Amino acid sequence: MTKKNFNELRPYAKEYQFESGDIYYMPEGTYHIGQQDDLSIGITIWRYNHTDDHLAKHLHQRIIKQIPVEATDDFQYDTTPLDDTSGIDHIVEKYQVADEYKQLSYSELLRKTYQDWRYCVHSNAGYRNAPFPREDRVNLALQDWIQIEKPYNILLRESIATEKMYIYVRGHKIEFRYFSCLIPFIAKINDGEILRVDALLNLLDASWSPNIGIYILSELHRCHGIRIVDAAA
Repeated sequence: MTKKNFNELRPYAKEYQFESGDIYYMPEGTYHIGQQDDLSIGITIWRYNHTDDHLAKHLHQRIIKQIPVEATDDFQYDTTPLDDTSGIDHIVEKYQVADEYKQLSYSELLRKTYQDWRYCVHSNAGYRNAPFPREDRVNLALQDWIQIEKPYNILLRESIATEKMYIYVRGHKIEFRYFSCLIPFIAKINDGEILRVDALLNLLDASWSPNIGIYILSELHRCHGIRIVDAAA
């Protein structure tokens, strides 16, 4: 069962009928789905005030999530002396933080993680929960037209120390090698105009194959950062 299919989730949900003038309080962290049959307007107010300990736990969770973990065999009993930590050499070598974080102190690591989290949230117009990425990658053509999903902005963060660039799209983080041509490329999309793909790709490095630019656009589309527009409409 997929979380994205409303009809599959509905039988498991409790139903609450809202009428004009109703106020409904939902505790933080409550999973929910909604449906309306006719046009209606509702005002939702989020109270998202973190305590210090809550935010600290969240930042630590973000650090852990960025460390790739894979299924392994059982940890073998360690018979080395108590002061010998070589028994986890293979674990230390395998599970590493991102290159950008490797030379940071603990406090610097928390600050960098906090910065990363804020970029994600701001790229999603303040919403904490990013939309599920599209399952199927779109096959864009040079003659297609695209436009940014409003009211969102795609954000860029450069990491010159590691020669990488991070693109934040609707709360998702995409990592690329640093290429200066991506800066005007993303800025043009953020202008909000309806853009033809081949014209937009002209902003990228002239030595690049069009397939590179199309791949980048398909990633932005997969993360709900851009939409395909019918130019005839």
